[in-house]
Amino acid sequence: MGYELSRSLWGFLLLVAGEIICTLIILLEKGIKRKLFKKIVLFIEALVLSVLVLTSCLYMFLLFYLNERQELFEEQISSSRCKVEYVVILGSQLKHGKMDNHLVDRLDYFCKLEKNHELEGKYIILSGGATEDGCSITESQLMAEYLIEEGIKPEKILSESKSTTTYENIQNVSEYCKDNKSVIISSEYHLPRIWLITKKFNLNDCVLLGTERKKRGNSYHYFEEIFGIIAYFLNIR
Repeated sequence: MGYELSRSLWGFLLLVAGEIICTLIILLEKGIKRKLFKKIVLFIEALVLSVLVLTSCLYMFLLFYLNERQELFEEQISSSRCKVEYVVILGSQLKHGKMDNHLVDRLDYFCKLEKNHELEGKYIILSGGATEDGCSITESQLMAEYLIEEGIKPEKILSESKSTTTYENIQNVSEYCKDNKSVIISSEYHLPRIWLITKKFNLNDCVLLGTERKKRGNSYHYFEEIFGIIAYFLNIR
């Protein structure tokens, strides 16, 4: 979603802020025993490293777990069509008023399942607001236009155009999905954080499906999501 880069990096910046402050105090406060502050700095460094390692382990575990569940789900729907009440497709920040490759992949993945008669949603919820500075076009608007061009019936499409973050995505669609069997589609690297947020809103019947599982060359997004999870636990939206 839009603004995810800056918001997720807040988690990392807050963790290292204490270390920077302590280092400055060591340099400026000559009258105070420096050994104490050095110990504090070492403690904060160890804390930062521990948080990064533990969060990375959690992220990789969830990534593996959700990938295994998706493979099982895809195996099931290949032989028997799955009907759900809602299919939710999460947006991604627009660039120059256009959808990026990640968002197009999510839409294409859904269209493939729909056209192959593997997944049928009574309604398709497109979640994403205006996330590009100076641009009033919403992610959901462009997503709807794309799906209609691909042959999806307009009356099946519901647009959620207020959210600008992943947390808001899930929060705003939770009222639809809470008591209904639903599928949420996003990029694979995005799924662990989505899973954590869905648990907060008790969306226990939601199936998470990730795209780009065979295109893992760009590790940047996976690395960024680790900071996104830290930001989530620090309650940074």
